[in-house]
Amino acid sequence: MKVRLFSILLVIFASNAMAQNKDNYFAGIGINSFGASISRDKSIIRHLDLGLGLNVNNADEPYFNTRTSLYIDIRPYFQRRKNLLFLPVDIGWSLYNGSQPKDDNMQRSGLYTSFGVGYAYLISKRGMGPFISLAMNGYTEEHHLTDANMAPAARNYSIYDGMVQLSVGFKF
Repeated sequence: MKVRLFSILLVIFASNAMAQNKDNYFAGIGINSFGASISRDKSIIRHLDLGLGLNVNNADEPYFNTRTSLYIDIRPYFQRRKNLLFLPVDIGWSLYNGSQPKDDNMQRSGLYTSFGVGYAYLISKRGMGPFISLAMNGYTEEHHLTDANMAPAARNYSIYDGMVQLSVGFKF
């Protein structure tokens, strides 16, 4: 029931955001861990954008190398002339791709969250310009070990895996 309610709210908020007339695109690449992201945001009220985004990261793990996330992007911002400070907050669903170890079955999807801070220098009247951001990206993972010698409580566990992502990109 909670997943259905979350899905309905996601569609309502995203469609309301897309009905506005001002849109912003943020496209970036990761510096410390290779990845790419793009989000499309609409201004819903002054100093607040809401939209959808897609993120693909290389997790630098031996088995699950790629994480793809589809998320709602909430982006409060503060602008003074050509300086734009923004605080991206993302929540959505992530998918894992890669091979699995022989003694562990990991669930292929989970929750994606991110919180960060960014700065853009606007070079045009429309608001285009380069940006840099620092964010904490997090993923939930559920593991099911197949070792029969372990207690059932020790075989099944979940973790929240987070990493700091430094990104550079361009705001369109």
